[in-house]
Amino acid sequence: MSLCKVQQIDSGWAYKPRDKTITNVLEELESTSGWTEAKQFPSEIHAELIAAGTITHPYKVESDTDLRWVNDAEWLYSTTFPYEFASEKASVDIHFDGLDTYCTVYLNGAEILQADNMLLPYTVPLTLHLPLHLKTTNNLLLHFKSAKAIAKELERKYGPLRAGSCNLGDPSRVYARKAQYQWGWDWGPEVMSVGPWRPVYLKTWDVLISGLEVSANVDCDLNRSLEGRVTLSHIYPHAHSMTVVLSSHDGKHIVREERYDLSKHEPHALSVSWAFQRGEIELWWPIHYGSQPLYKLEVIVFAEDGNALDQKAQVVGFRNVQLIQEKLVDTEGTTFLFEINNQRVFMGGE
Repeated sequence: MSLCKVQQIDSGWAYKPRDKTITNVLEELESTSGWTEAKQFPSEIHAELIAAGTITHPYKVESDTDLRWVNDAEWLYSTTFPYEFASEKASVDIHFDGLDTYCTVYLNGAEILQADNMLLPYTVPLTLHLPLHLKTTNNLLLHFKSAKAIAKELERKYGPLRAGSCNLGDPSRVYARKAQYQWGWDWGPEVMSVGPWRPVYLKTWDVLISGLEVSANVDCDLNRSLEGRVTLSHIYPHAHSMTVVLSSHDGKHIVREERYDLSKHEPHALSVSWAFQRGEIELWWPIHYGSQPLYKLEVIVFAEDGNALDQKAQVVGFRNVQLIQEKLVDTEGTTFLFEINNQRVFMGGE
């Protein structure tokens, strides 16, 4: 029994524009024609086209209209990767931390995911489909459709919506869960990113910390406390104990440590509730008002033999924030200002 294994799928990637004369997108894999090796991964199609000399950098062209064909096209990314089967009982997930934006994912010719949000990570459990979906050598195909075209299609279906002033991009953008400035803004061109913009990887595990929620609290009297919730998956019969450690961000100072026995029952979630004495935790302050100390909460699950099965960490800071809305003395209305750790601070911006 050992720590869950993470296998990055970050090499051997190639891309090409979708050939719409080919009805079945999987048939695009049968030819090497049109595929170009990706220069980096994670990847974005404009960066790849610039590196290949296919397009000029958007800041160096006379008009972004010269590059809008990239927005209108569909794009394919593909790679092959090995997989070594560790155990028949092990669970396997494939993770896509960022797909931009409308993407259908095929693993060894089988559709496993339809993504439609640039900002969300996606996890696909493969355990139930191992005989069909995962082999010793595997192909992964990502088919990205035009976000611009899909947004316009949704606008025709549900109706146009007001989306700010006329210089803030085509209003159909509001139907896409994608960075809105990419439709063009008053300060920028219409350049709509496409591609796997965050890592893709496999995770093989016997026990998994599937959730870690942490709340660092400071009350009005500046008392500090921490509330945490740890969610575990498939811990029985592998997991024996769990350790929760709060330390300074650099790991040099341990503030609090607690060990939990998991051997006698099968909890799916455990709660952590700690109150701290004055001096144990430093407050976080905005720049120019003080320092910005951070702390790391780390959770480790152990097998009976002491081997770590999984671990997860989250960085937190401790501060109290209050919105102050007091009645104005000489006119109607209220103030709108903030106190950090009971001290009023200056804030500027739009």
